[in-house]
Amino acid sequence: FLWGIGFLLMKFAVYCFEPFTIATGRVLISALILGAICYFKKSIWVPQKHEIVPLLIIVILGFCYPFAMQPFLIDLYGSAYVGMMLGFLPLFTLTFGRLILKTKITLRQVFGIFGGLICTYLLFHASLNLNISLLGFILSLTVPIGYTLSNIYIKRDFPNLNPTSFTATSALIAFFLTLPLAIDQYELHHAEHIYKSLGAILILGIFMSGFALVLFYHVIRYSGPLMASLTNYIVPIFALFWGWVDGEEINTWQL
Repeated sequence: FLWGIGFLLMKFAVYCFEPFTIATGRVLISALILGAICYFKKSIWVPQKHEIVPLLIIVILGFCYPFAMQPFLIDLYGSAYVGMMLGFLPLFTLTFGRLILKTKITLRQVFGIFGGLICTYLLFHASLNLNISLLGFILSLTVPIGYTLSNIYIKRDFPNLNPTSFTATSALIAFFLTLPLAIDQYELHHAEHIYKSLGAILILGIFMSGFALVLFYHVIRYSGPLMASLTNYIVPIFALFWGWVDGEEINTWQL
């Protein structure tokens, strides 16, 4: 539900700001909010030396890249389409989980995931009027791939993570990584919408980059990345709904 609203909010944010500005703003806000919670709970987490490299990979794949690429794609194709791309996450999780974590694949998982992919295909078939280029489609696929690898590496390298402190530390690192690009690319568009865009980034930081990720990492820790990825079959429903609320055209096949 939160991520479905998040795609619409990114659409509002991109009215005024460049993608890396949006990404930097939302991770800073989530780092401050979650960091304050960790401070009062005395659960601040500082990675050990041997954890720095795997954490950087997770932050780049799961925070920096998708948080900047999604607003870019939303500006081109709309929030409903970009939200539907997360429907590929379970398939990628099943595939990469087998390669990296050596997890067993059951027949029921295969039927469930490919059943979801059939419905995802119907969504894309109904979206062909968006005139998406091959390059645009490939770029769109890199977002769920980035999320997938990040989630798998979290399960492999940080199996006992505290979801709140892990998200707070990761968001802070993502802020420092994206800040130089945000400064370099900063440009303000349509200043008349600035309060709407700033409000969207604020909500993205608190709920989508903050509490939603904490809940998601909680599921990864206790149920694994595949179970967590299956929630992304629900995201397109909310992405379509909020896209429709914002005036995007929704047709019968998508429903």
